[in-house]
Amino acid sequence: MFAWTVALVLAFGDSIKVKGVAFGAGAASFTARVASTTGGGTVEVRLGGPSGPVVGRCGVPNTGGRQVWTTLTYPVSGATGTQDLHLRSPAAAATCSTRTGGSAPPTSL
Repeated sequence: MFAWTVALVLAFGDSIKVKGVAFGAGAASFTARVASTTGGGTVEVRLGGPSGPVVGRCGVPNTGGRQVWTTLTYPVSGATGTQDLHLRSPAAAATCSTRTGGSAPPTSL
């Protein structure tokens, strides 16, 4: 079983790195628990670095508060092998708790 959780608050231009994620033959989805008081934020799923290729995007809706969480799943493509994963916010702030799950090779981020 492959799983991890990252809790973070992302503001404009922020990113977080998860080093050496083993995607195996590839991941198909990204699941995030998000909370936002404004909505309209986006979390980009990037490989290699904060300006690396985008393999997925997560739209963050207004959930009604910073502690009002919802779980959303988004498609990803191109995440294969072992690579550094970067979660980046190119715009509005978002609070995000992410979890990957699956077995080797993982099918979701």
